[in-house]
Amino acid sequence: MLGRRFLASARREGTAPLLERHLRRRPDLVPAAVLAELRGIRLAAAARDLRARGIMRPLLETAFFAGLKVGISKGFHWAERLYDEPGLRPYLDVDVFVRPAEWRSFLEILRRTGFRPDGTRDFDSVPGLRAPAWTFSPVFRKDGLAVEIHPNPFGLQSPSPADEDFWRSLRPVSLAGTTAYVPAWPQEFCYAAIHAQQHSYGRLSWLVDMAEMAGLSEWNWDTVAGLARRAGIEASLEHGLRIVSRCWPGAIPEPGRRLIPDGGWARRTARFFWPEEAAAARRPIPEAPYYMPTLLALTRRGRLGPKVRTLGRILCPPRDWIRSQMPGAGPLARTGYAVGRLARPWIYLVRRRIGG
Repeated sequence: MLGRRFLASARREGTAPLLERHLRRRPDLVPAAVLAELRGIRLAAAARDLRARGIMRPLLETAFFAGLKVGISKGFHWAERLYDEPGLRPYLDVDVFVRPAEWRSFLEILRRTGFRPDGTRDFDSVPGLRAPAWTFSPVFRKDGLAVEIHPNPFGLQSPSPADEDFWRSLRPVSLAGTTAYVPAWPQEFCYAAIHAQQHSYGRLSWLVDMAEMAGLSEWNWDTVAGLARRAGIEASLEHGLRIVSRCWPGAIPEPGRRLIPDGGWARRTARFFWPEEAAAARRPIPEAPYYMPTLLALTRRGRLGPKVRTLGRILCPPRDWIRSQMPGAGPLARTGYAVGRLARPWIYLVRRRIGG
């Protein structure tokens, strides 16, 4: 029978609510106490989701009627439109994509609807306010709910030639009891692949999201391939498809499987950072720096200037952003943080070399 270790793994992977739904039909596979705990996790996730939707509704309504096309993505969106029961897809925050040109207008709506910037009490000192198309994403909170603002589509830390495709894809849907804009599913699939890789495929729930989207019939894989090519994220997309296919053979339809190459530089690089066998088997792998998918995307773009500027902002973040991440810390501690960011890629490479 499945026991406590399996329950702990499901919690860590973010799949405990999905596991509970499947085990309802086979209660003989798990002790009654474990099944009851799984049910409690799902009900708690459903309650948090309901509360988050109540908090977000005034923000979404105000932005919609103000004519701002801000895009709601990831868990908050997918929990309602990909999964057929409340609480099956837990999430920690709400991801909102805002065009840099609409940033100040949306900032005022955040203020009016009761959200406050994370790490500072002063809206005028929000990191990135003066240059919204920056490398990092500011966070706002209300009643314990975090909202992360992304000025760059696909979760990348630099603009891409596919950005306009993303913004044009935003369409109004019924969400959280009101109307909100969400990206089209091809854009969401690309974002899911990037996000899972940014976090080194650390949660199985992120791969489940990709498998669920792959089963939708309202989009085509040629659109996904074109987006990936224009954004320079072919390597991230291909590796995500490969890992999902290993986890659930048949989850990716034939048109999607054709996007997975047999070899080449991209595959070798992705396999080095995120070995697909380990990711599919859920064996731990050293967590690569969050910005690695952005660096891979930069290698697919031609102009040197934007590459150098993005790399500089990643390794040497703005001082106001460092202050927001370390409220109350002194100059010495903030300097140590900046030095640590510079050293992290080299530390990671040494760990990968030692650990194989």
